[in-house]
Amino acid sequence: MSKKWTRRSALGLIGSGAGLLTWGTGGFTEVQGSRDVFLDADNDSDALLGLDGTSVSGVDGKRVSLTTLTNRFDEDITNVTVTLDTLDPPLTIVQTPSKLPANGGTGDITAELDCGGSTGQENVDITITATGPNQSVELQRQFTIDCVEPRVSYWDFEQINRTTVPDVWDSGTLPVNNGQRSSFSFSFSESTFYRPSVRQDQTRGSHLDFSQTSDPVEIPDDPSLDPTGEFSLSVWAYLSSSQTGLSRLFSKWNGGSAGYQFFIASGEILNEAQSDELAIETQDDFVLTGMTLATKTWTHLVWSHGSSNDTVYVNGSKVYDQPALDDPAPSDSSLLLGNGPDGPWSYDGYMDEPKVYDIALTDSQVQNLYDTSEGGDGGSLT
Repeated sequence: MSKKWTRRSALGLIGSGAGLLTWGTGGFTEVQGSRDVFLDADNDSDALLGLDGTSVSGVDGKRVSLTTLTNRFDEDITNVTVTLDTLDPPLTIVQTPSKLPANGGTGDITAELDCGGSTGQENVDITITATGPNQSVELQRQFTIDCVEPRVSYWDFEQINRTTVPDVWDSGTLPVNNGQRSSFSFSFSESTFYRPSVRQDQTRGSHLDFSQTSDPVEIPDDPSLDPTGEFSLSVWAYLSSSQTGLSRLFSKWNGGSAGYQFFIASGEILNEAQSDELAIETQDDFVLTGMTLATKTWTHLVWSHGSSNDTVYVNGSKVYDQPALDDPAPSDSSLLLGNGPDGPWSYDGYMDEPKVYDIALTDSQVQNLYDTSEGGDGGSLT
């Protein structure tokens, strides 16, 4: 014989001090009244203490809502404690609700992800204890923590559809920043051509050829592309010839004092520059890195802008590491790949897999990214 227990009957049982009752086969849930009575309730949608979700996703260091608690007792919950039962979990608890009002009050448990440079999913056993003046509840649940790479946007040039250059990485929380390339038609044949054109080789697969055009890939302005603190830019570049002027790889610059640029300088414009020398710029201040690039070979380039230093890497190796330029000021300009907003000095070469990250990549992350993307794949930081 079985009996269905409602929340009302459960509270009545707690108040009466009746004997121990358990049911269900899910995660054990313990409800304790003032007379040491325990109930089991494994369905969080109907439980006396409800949980809204047991999985979170984010980048290392991000603060997230681990779950939302709902109090279905007839008295306030005045204390919530959280115990992480898994050794070395990829998160720390930052804040718990100070009070959950009776009969439906809600509050979030906030955590900070501590991924240790790793990505992927990990299960964490967590015990949540909530207490009020006369009763308490203890929940034991397994949460799934998904540590993801801190990429903002990634254009792999493998899925281009006419003028659309897709941002193929969707973090789930940021906009998808698709780019556009230009097109023109010959009326006598009705053929349409697109610039920059798609090129193929056995090493990199599909990539874009900027050597025959001054037209950039234009990604419309979005706050996610306007870092005002740490960020990193990554790209594979193949210089078709020695560059002239200021060959912009990335340019989100308003022509004045807002934005950032990662470019290749030459003495034609900057007298102090060597031929094909990497340069970085934020606001209206630029520095030459002292690193010159070889032509007619694929090279992996990363600029990591941190709180204290700017670091530039070539093929995974650090080639520049100096006190940081000022953080970029927000720019309402589009992000341009392959040119800038202010002149004819376009990049002369091929480009593949440009990426924007919202952290300053570390030495090991850059090395991993180089090692795992050298064969033409997107690569990873771990």
